[in-house]
Amino acid sequence: MNRKLLLATMLAVLGFSSAFAEEKTEATMDKMKAAVTPGEIDLTGKEVKTIHDSQTAKDYKVCVKASDESAAMKLRYDDQEATVQPGDCKEVTAKRINATAAVPLSGSQHIMATFHEVKK
Repeated sequence: MNRKLLLATMLAVLGFSSAFAEEKTEATMDKMKAAVTPGEIDLTGKEVKTIHDSQTAKDYKVCVKASDESAAMKLRYDDQEATVQPGDCKEVTAKRINATAAVPLSGSQHIMATFHEVKK
């Protein structure tokens, strides 16, 4: 069995069992989904990356990973904007979601972010 698949399966089993043992909250479910099947983007320079583009609006949770080299990320979604700081997350509902650096990046600065669709 593929090592990555085995790890994802183990995390899912552990996550689901702990979620049922504790109070089931939306945040717990989101964390489990992100641990098993997140999308990931790495932004450098002035890049703009698309997280979601569809005729149907969907709910997404986008998180910026915290690190010494990390910077804030700007989300543009359906005529709105939001800034996500390193270590924080933002939930958005939109047909199109784009991500870029909130300010120009310099040197070794970069933005690592994860995202996943939130089922409500």
